[in-house]
Amino acid sequence: DDDKLDTWAVISLEGPDRVHMQDVTVTIENPADRPATVIELVSGADSNLARMKMMKDGESTVLPKAAIRIVGSFVRGNGHLIVTKQTLPARIELSNVACSLDDALLAVFGNDEMPPENEDLELILEHVTCLLGDGLIRMDSGTLQRKMLPVVVDARVSIFAASTAASLVSMTGQTDTEDFRRLLRWEGDKNFYDQIETFWSITSDQGTSDFDEHDFDAWKRAWSPLGSQNAGLAWKGAWKTKKSNTVTATELVLDDSTDDNPAIGAASNGSDAGADLKLIPDFPPQSASPRELPASAFPEDDLD
Repeated sequence: DDDKLDTWAVISLEGPDRVHMQDVTVTIENPADRPATVIELVSGADSNLARMKMMKDGESTVLPKAAIRIVGSFVRGNGHLIVTKQTLPARIELSNVACSLDDALLAVFGNDEMPPENEDLELILEHVTCLLGDGLIRMDSGTLQRKMLPVVVDARVSIFAASTAASLVSMTGQTDTEDFRRLLRWEGDKNFYDQIETFWSITSDQGTSDFDEHDFDAWKRAWSPLGSQNAGLAWKGAWKTKKSNTVTATELVLDDSTDDNPAIGAASNGSDAGADLKLIPDFPPQSASPRELPASAFPEDDLD
């Protein structure tokens, strides 16, 4: 029902496909500000086969999950990391990853297919540093109430910083507020937020809502995260003054010259929270500029 579903993607997965990315750098050059993502999950022939098998075998069938694993990598630019436009289960795992994105790390749009019972989207984050322009998770059911799976998050020893006033988790669309509430489960341990104001917001098109935006105190009451803090972090670099597609590891180094930087040495083994930037490859020189997204890759007309 809107053109955000026409997304340019580097990798497109159908059904229980799998992708593993390690020691990778990705830059999204997108001057036209088109909907773009590194990876998308979509319905296709494999998705339909999985659903047919589920219907044939009954409720006891365990559906195979799409699997995305990203390790020791850096993704930056004007777009999302992952967009899902289907309702089959998936497992998304990021370990020692840095992101600098204008959009959300995970955008969930769903589709009109009924989700299987007792399935979800798993988002596992460990030692991740995220600079977020549109929050960590964005769920949008649209004006025609697309169906979506719940997102189950396990985030540990990670850093989330906002370059805008967007919520960490936002939900919008033609879905009842209580149904939206049930689409998120969060478990966290020793995560650090760089002065994020709104952690969870719901904007339902189905009349009035009794859901109050969650600040950090309300977030803690809802999920009881262990050892997490929402205080200003000290950085050695000025990433807030740079465009997302030009941020490098240098800007993400935590300042260890101050005593008031809680993410330093926060892990149980004494390492810092967030990605270990020494283990992430450098971006190629500017002279080897990435290919820009072509305007012809995007349809001009909105989806019906």
